[in-house]
Amino acid sequence: MPKLVQSGAYYEFNRPDGHYEVGSEIQESTAQTDVRFGRDVYTPRASDAKALAKKVTPYQPTWHAAHSYNYFPHYHPEGENYGHIFYRSRGEDFEP
Repeated sequence: MPKLVQSGAYYEFNRPDGHYEVGSEIQESTAQTDVRFGRDVYTPRASDAKALAKKVTPYQPTWHAAHSYNYFPHYHPEGENYGHIFYRSRGEDFEP
């Protein structure tokens, strides 16, 4: 069963054994720090993901659709070594 998440919240986003899993809820400030240090985070809303990416760096973020049906759409803050900000559901916006 998928983890229940709250709109407007941020979560750790772990990759144990190569699988992406939504983890514990974190504060927005922690999410910013995590992304700055190359760690990934998750939020249910696309608008929150984009807003967080803009807070990490002053440059326009890059958007990516899910890379496969088992991945999430996400934003990358522009710059080197930043983490991903994943959002919504697995496979959303994926087109093979």
